[in-house]
Amino acid sequence: MRAVIFVWAELAALPVEIKKDDFIICADVGLKTAERFGVRPSVVIGDFDSYPNGRLYNGEKVVLPVEKDDTDTHYAVRYALDRGADEIVIVGGIGGAREDHTFANIATLRYIYSSGAKGYIITDRARIDYLENGTLTLPAEEKSVNVTVFPLTETALVTERGLKYSVEKTEFFADVPLWASNSTLPDTEATITVHAGKVVIFRIK
Repeated sequence: MRAVIFVWAELAALPVEIKKDDFIICADVGLKTAERFGVRPSVVIGDFDSYPNGRLYNGEKVVLPVEKDDTDTHYAVRYALDRGADEIVIVGGIGGAREDHTFANIATLRYIYSSGAKGYIITDRARIDYLENGTLTLPAEEKSVNVTVFPLTETALVTERGLKYSVEKTEFFADVPLWASNSTLPDTEATITVHAGKVVIFRIK
């Protein structure tokens, strides 16, 4: 099952196609995001400190205390996993007034992976994936997209193929940003393989 979690976002367009069998979760102000694009949630979750109108939602709802251990997004992810989700798409959650929540959402991607599921963050201009011990395929696109692989560990051993700058089993260091601003090639499929370490992969349009 795929869960799509709407969180805070500034979007010019909906960045993911909603499928009929998707399980839709709105985390707090994510309800406002979903409503703007006419998406009906399966459940609304949050403490509603950012979007008090969420308390008035008349469908399935989980009201959280303001003082809690989880962010609303992380709770929504755990809720989705408990419902059997094996893929989780987080819509939004990058930028805004709470830069710390951006980092928390990236950390939540690692939690999704460690729970045996796959997931990513997406907006209308960016996508963020978490990867360790595996390969991520970047589908061919008409135009080039900036790609950055950022190590979350001290080092990571990475192979990049089909990008403007290809590398084979190259050590990336967390404190030396030589891994920044690679790019896809138009109409060319690319792959990123992590042989050791943990990384996040940014694709910026």
